[in-house]
Amino acid sequence: MALEDKEPSKVKASSSSYKTVYEALAPIFAESLTAKEKGTKYEALCVYFLQADPFWSQFYRRVGTLEQAATWPDSPVYGESNDIGIDLFAQTAASGEWHAIQCKCYDPDKPLTKGVCDSFFAALMNRDDIADWLIMTSAGGAGRNLEAQMSGDFSRFIDTAKMAASALDWSRFIEGLPPEERETY
Repeated sequence: MALEDKEPSKVKASSSSYKTVYEALAPIFAESLTAKEKGTKYEALCVYFLQADPFWSQFYRRVGTLEQAATWPDSPVYGESNDIGIDLFAQTAASGEWHAIQCKCYDPDKPLTKGVCDSFFAALMNRDDIADWLIMTSAGGAGRNLEAQMSGDFSRFIDTAKMAASALDWSRFIEGLPPEERETY
């Protein structure tokens, strides 16, 4: 079953301005010419989600790609120019700790295997400057071995279903705009 078949009402253009994560993902899958292009676009979608979601936007002070984090003087990858196996970096609002995030844009009909995340887990080894991690994916859940690697802790695993449950309006992402500033009370 293709991404479009999973939730047809959510993938087709709606008559209102409200857009779903499925509508944001559809062009990434349909229009990306290479795996690298698809991955880069998916990373942007993940950054947008973490900046716009009511919980994550409060939990993280900053979220960015490796390239962005390499320009932040206080980040653990400041000045880094090589791919280190980690896609995104986020700094917590409460403590200022850094989290590493792996983004995998994969077939929504198949579970995400541990093997495709091994370089991420290897990159985290012996790093005392990264306090925690997340995996974000378009895949259909976590495979058995990945579940075991995560010790069943799915709070570190954000898939499309979790993004959809947030009920964000993805119109701004589709239009290439940043999330709107959130008011906190």
